[in-house]
Amino acid sequence: MPFWIARKAAPHLWKRVPWAKVWVVSLWLLKKGQDRIEQNLTSRDQTEFWNLIKKSKGMPGNLTQRDRTRLKHLVGKAIRG
Repeated sequence: MPFWIARKAAPHLWKRVPWAKVWVVSLWLLKKGQDRIEQNLTSRDQTEFWNLIKKSKGMPGNLTQRDRTRLKHLVGKAIRG
């Protein structure tokens, strides 16, 4: 895992991570971190993660503020464990 991701993975810092970084981490999780998603997220969380990724299409404006916050939370949980 890239160092800058691990450094930003602290729960209290994760709320301040810009959307661009959340999207990059989400793509990394999709391509190379599939095992982290499966290990660290419940099946319900995994389904929600995939649905939010599809819904956003890479644009934060496609998600509500609540959805963006939820995606940040899920990405952080997938990375941290």
